[in-house]
Amino acid sequence: MEVREAVKIARDYVTHVYGDEDIREVGLDEVSFNHSEDVWEITIGFHRLRKLPGKAFGNLAGSHALAKEREYKTIRVDDNNGEVKSMAIRTVTAES
Repeated sequence: MEVREAVKIARDYVTHVYGDEDIREVGLDEVSFNHSEDVWEITIGFHRLRKLPGKAFGNLAGSHALAKEREYKTIRVDDNNGEVKSMAIRTVTAES
């Protein structure tokens, strides 16, 4: 399969899996091909709103602050049949 097809499968998968959560700005971050396993390894990034416990807006009892966090997931797509093999957290570290 071509890279564009593998990326579409990965992006559609993330959008579907997180369909009931309000994810935004879904986009491609990295692509590599694992020749020994015939698998595309595609990193998709997106923003997700999360409630911050114990934080409130103004004087509204029970309200929560929201944080917009960028998350990254690596999706492994089988090159032969387009099946998603796995989704894993992609940890991003700051370089010193």
